Amino acid sequence: VASGRGDQVTVIAFADRILRTVRVRPGARGAAAAYAALFDIEAELKESAYELAAEAVDSLDSPRTVALLMTSVVDIAAAESVRASLAMLKKRHRPILVNLEDPDLHRLGASEGRTTLDAFAKTGALGILAGNRRMAARLRHAGIAVASVSAKDLASETLQVYLQRAG
Repeated sequence: VASGRGDQVTVIAFADRILRTVRVRPGARGAAAAYAALFDIEAELKESAYELAAEAVDSLDSPRTVALLMTSVVDIAAAESVRASLAMLKKRHRPILVNLEDPDLHRLGASEGRTTLDAFAKTGALGILAGNRRMAARLRHAGIAVASVSAKDLASETLQVYLQRAG
């Protein structure tokens, strides 16, 4: 959509380091080439280096970029890292956070917690959900767009928040 609108698009894939940076050329061929350049990246069970990704965005030649961060925040340390990185980007760009919600957290948070283990799981899930709500509220208060979405709504919600932010 962004490329079709004539926007310059760069995808920065990262984990604990920058894995790949791909500039997307306009048009269908550009999208196909970007897919070909990115399809083989595998998820890594490492703490994401949000600061490195923010620095990579800042190093791009494009001033006042819409910077779309897609992630799934599940702990307090990561939430703070995401918040600090987006706050840094806010100085020169228009950041958006798309936070993919874990349906298991919602299920655990709504459970009855009949056993001690269930109660601990429920408490942990509710803590993560509350932390994500606090992070989203702080980001919105700072003028950063946030969409907390389920997997089934990921494409439509991301598109909606992007179009609102991109103007």
